[in-house]
Amino acid sequence: MTEKDIILKIQELKQIKPNQNWVVFTKQKIFADNDNIDYGYEKGLKISISDISNFLKFVLKSKAIITSLLAIFVLIGIFTVSRESVPGSLFYSVRKVMEKSEKSFADEREFNIKLVNNRLDDLIKIARKNSTKNLAAAISEYKSSVDGIVKNLNKEDLKNNPEEMKKIAKQLKDIESKVSEAKSLGIEVSDNYELDLALLKLIKAQVDDLEKRTLLPEQAKLLEEIKIDINNNKLATALEKILLINNNQQNEENGVGVDENGSQENK
Repeated sequence: MTEKDIILKIQELKQIKPNQNWVVFTKQKIFADNDNIDYGYEKGLKISISDISNFLKFVLKSKAIITSLLAIFVLIGIFTVSRESVPGSLFYSVRKVMEKSEKSFADEREFNIKLVNNRLDDLIKIARKNSTKNLAAAISEYKSSVDGIVKNLNKEDLKNNPEEMKKIAKQLKDIESKVSEAKSLGIEVSDNYELDLALLKLIKAQVDDLEKRTLLPEQAKLLEEIKIDINNNKLATALEKILLINNNQQNEENGVGVDENGSQENK
């Protein structure tokens, strides 16, 4: 079959018309099938909106969680930095708030002495770093903290509480040591006349009481040393020796002696 013959056959096929009933039936079948075909337009649109809605909810929820976590991390960072801050620095006010929050959970006397030690530590830190811009604020904070100790030392209940006096004597010696260290680093910490006066009243009351007692030779010698310590303004040392005398006398009354090494032994 030649190319010409093929073309003639194709032209003949074009002239063939299908049966009208078949055409109608086929159209109905096609349209019926089309109704059941899921092209994905509407369904796809619904899924997309739902997905977008869920995604936005997730993002918003995640944003809230992330924001909360970031806030927590920032607060932890601020608290950590503030613990190392000194008077006059950016986060020192946060540190003061944190310190005040401890007050309700601690003994007032212990808390006030801790504050003085903290302020002296600040002064020493400033001196070592030669941070002169913070010096004035640190000295002011130190003086303010001393007022709390003075208030506690003036309380009458302390005079009849040897155990509490013993703790205070040791703590005041530590304070004296830190003050000396600060001075050795070039910090001019002025004398705390109010603190010395309150402590002096406490010591004087104890010395007057000891002078009325009958003392052993070694105790009488300690009493003379106490008076010398008072004149040299070594008040914490004087208070410590007073407590030593009181402790020895109490042991004598209870029938407990002290050997040459300072250890107690039953008589």
